[in-house]
Amino acid sequence: MSLPARPGLEQIRDVEGDPCADGGGERALPAGADNPTTAYGPDEPLPELPLELRGLAVQALDRVVTEPSELLELWSEGGHGEPWEEGIGRLRTVLVEAG
Repeated sequence: MSLPARPGLEQIRDVEGDPCADGGGERALPAGADNPTTAYGPDEPLPELPLELRGLAVQALDRVVTEPSELLELWSEGGHGEPWEEGIGRLRTVLVEAG
């Protein structure tokens, strides 16, 4: 699935199967989202996610929690699928309500 080009944005790459994916979603948490409990997140508060990117973020979240998402499969196989999906759902709710 390719996303339409948007002025000022670099092409979004598919990182589902990338073992080097850096968790960039944590860098774009909107106001009101839970702070991630990881040492890999940013040290400083982040600016608010622009409105024009929130719909794309929701689409990306919807994509990773539905088949044939490799992330969904890996989290489920590891026995942590339910808490992971709940966290995705909370983040999605924040994005939808803020948009």
